[in-house]
Amino acid sequence: MTSLLGLLLMTFSSLPLQAETTSSSYTPLETVTVPLNILLPPGRDTTLRGQWDKISFPLTILDTQKAQEIKLSLTMTHSGKIDIANLWVSLGQKALANIQLQPDGNPQQVVISLTPDLLNRYGNTLTVAVRHQLPGSLSLTEQRVNAAEAVTELLANQSFFEFSYYPTQTSPTLESAAALISSGQMHDQPVQLISLLPDNAQGDLTIAGLLVQGWTLRSGSSDYQYHFYTRNNEHSDFSHKSKIQLIYGLPDALAKHASLPQNYLDAINGPYMALHYHQKQWRIIVSGRNEQELLESSKLFANPAFHLPNQTYGMIAAQSTNDQPQVASDTEYPVNLFTQQQRFGDEPLTIPLMMPANFLVNKEEQSHINLVLTHPKVAPGEAAMVIRVNGDYANSMPLRASYWRNMQHYRLSFPMSMLRPGLNNISIELYGPEQQTVSSQTGNITPFIAHISDSSAVQFGAWVNYLTRYEQQLPADQLLFITENNGSDAQVTLNYAQNSDFGDVWQLLSHLAFQARQPMTELLVTDSTTQLRPFNLNFNVGTSGDTLSPAPSDTNSLLNRLRNNLLSDMAESTTGEPINSQSQFFQYPGQSTQWEQAGNSFATLTTLSNGWRNISFTTANEQALTQEMAIYLSQPSSAVTGTIELTVPSRATDRQLLRAGFIAHPLSMPFLLFTLLLALAWFMFRGLEKKS
Repeated sequence: MTSLLGLLLMTFSSLPLQAETTSSSYTPLETVTVPLNILLPPGRDTTLRGQWDKISFPLTILDTQKAQEIKLSLTMTHSGKIDIANLWVSLGQKALANIQLQPDGNPQQVVISLTPDLLNRYGNTLTVAVRHQLPGSLSLTEQRVNAAEAVTELLANQSFFEFSYYPTQTSPTLESAAALISSGQMHDQPVQLISLLPDNAQGDLTIAGLLVQGWTLRSGSSDYQYHFYTRNNEHSDFSHKSKIQLIYGLPDALAKHASLPQNYLDAINGPYMALHYHQKQWRIIVSGRNEQELLESSKLFANPAFHLPNQTYGMIAAQSTNDQPQVASDTEYPVNLFTQQQRFGDEPLTIPLMMPANFLVNKEEQSHINLVLTHPKVAPGEAAMVIRVNGDYANSMPLRASYWRNMQHYRLSFPMSMLRPGLNNISIELYGPEQQTVSSQTGNITPFIAHISDSSAVQFGAWVNYLTRYEQQLPADQLLFITENNGSDAQVTLNYAQNSDFGDVWQLLSHLAFQARQPMTELLVTDSTTQLRPFNLNFNVGTSGDTLSPAPSDTNSLLNRLRNNLLSDMAESTTGEPINSQSQFFQYPGQSTQWEQAGNSFATLTTLSNGWRNISFTTANEQALTQEMAIYLSQPSSAVTGTIELTVPSRATDRQLLRAGFIAHPLSMPFLLFTLLLALAWFMFRGLEKKS
């Protein structure tokens, strides 16, 4: 049973807080509860590992809210390798509490009560730091090894941020709407997409898809439900269905259907965005003088790097943003390109990497992290680093004694096969003798800290990108290729027999945008059945759809056949399973899933005669689509087996394929060398023959 270990009430005022009597007389006190998993930074999990670790998350109070009571509840479990876990809680730079927990194998709970005055004085970023103490009887080496497996797990479904508030008279702005989206306060509310465009508008569904991606990336969650409405269909009564509405249309339609004040409408002189907050309903308006400006506004909303302005309404323009770095095969990048951390030890060094979709590596391919560090002097065996890839152990290295120079260079390696398409988190934990200090948020003991030089770099191994061929089922984790090039090579075709809010389509787009951590601003969403782009996600709901034949294999080129064989060797070295050209390319490891057992053709990939690809999501009705989509998105990562081809052949990919061939067939190396020597001897013989 969960036990209550601590109840911390922090008050820095001699007078008790008093609610405004005028507000409480007319407005009831409202309470908001936000689960911890909604508050986590992008890519961050709830696991605190190693000797020291910490996690920070925002506690957002909107300018329309007057907070009265604030409570943070954390429920956690610990691994059995920990003797004592010290927990520090701080708000901004202000230390709040130090709690000592003795793990007993059961979930443990800490409840922290804060006054609103604290958030006003110290900011709204709360940090939870942990120090795992191991039994003192262990040697330094044993402590380092055991500390690498010391874990405190925050149970996200049982941890939450809760506060009660009175509404204020403050008029919110678009910046307030951005804070609302990222705060997670509306995590249990559906998002309504309301189109005021004519039915024949070409960009109607595309704009809805952009708004879905924008909300997903700004909220940091793919769990929201989206519903699409138009002014002309049976769902036109949308005024009181949700607290959140994303409305888009041209000025005439907004004036007729959106009930906006006249000054809002008069300001539409270009790409435009507005917030209309009325009767506790948040209505974000996207518009422009024509469909092109409306599309431009939607793309800006879809890009989370675009900060919504601190104004209620007005024209918007693109801002200069730092785009997420796109990594390339066999290339070196500075570490500070991926992270702003300049030191680590009180928490792991975290390097987020976005890997391309559908990439394959050789079995022995390695990546290297070259760290140039400044750290306290250590004795041999006294300190070490452990590297993890997506939470899995990859490698470790002891720190060297630093008596003769200030900086040390370390080269940490990990297999490229541990990386996956989409976001990857590489973390480097530091273990070493703790330092003594007189002023710290963590008392008089601080972690062993290493400072990172700007010359530190990440060296990626080589890989090749592939595409699938023939008719086969395509799992969701292999769909990320449509996000490349901002989605300009892909389209989503909606072929529904009846009117729909397309909730399952938006769920899939949200899932893909969240996995890629970037918007597909050039993606086409349409109800026209004509395929206009190389990749088509085709939804046939209540309709049969077109029957497409797979393209014939290109067997005329000896070079292409050699490439395909070598590519299959690389896939075989990744999966450890023999390649069968007749088998399905994508297969789930282990036992068959519910999706497979049903013998379903859901998400069937077909290669057309021109090389374009069609992924068909076909169901008898929308209820069946909802059931299939839930199973489809819950599947684990798939193994790479079957018939594939290179995305773009090149000299670099050919060299990588030759390496794969030598790894898979090491006996071919002597034969190749003999062939080369024979050819060289023949040329030398002909040259000598001419001279004679």
